[in-house]
Amino acid sequence: GHLKSEVFPLSFKQPNDIPPLCLSTKLEILEWKEYRGTSEENQVLRYILANSKCLRRVETL
Repeated sequence: GHLKSEVFPLSFKQPNDIPPLCLSTKLEILEWKEYRGTSEENQVLRYILANSKCLRRVETL
């Protein structure tokens, strides 16, 4: 299922330790539906972009 930010507000606290292995070595495509560009969403997106070494494509819808 998909979580809607109206029901579940996004709160992001950047982890202090190393990123999850799946994020740094497996994530190739990110499709973010209902991206609004809030400050919290931007923090999450920046974290993913900084730590995803295999990322080839990002789409915000």
